[in-house]
Amino acid sequence: MAHIRIAFAASGETYGAPRVHHDRRAAGIPTSTKRVARLMRADAPTLLARQCDIKGVALNRIWIGDITDIPTREGFLSLATV
Repeated sequence: MAHIRIAFAASGETYGAPRVHHDRRAAGIPTSTKRVARLMRADAPTLLARQCDIKGVALNRIWIGDITDIPTREGFLSLATV
């Protein structure tokens, strides 16, 4: 787990399991992507701590967004969601 934490921290906490796996394999540490993913999931902090109230008391306190590009015949189309 220490090797995974080091690789994740060195990436600026942006690498996912496939990149961490590749980084560890390049360093000579034999492992699998599934094992890295499992260990990263078990070690990840829950940033929201599941503090969402379904009764509406805490509405509009936590917002999540994402952006992606969709290939079309005319080029890429950007899609943003909140």
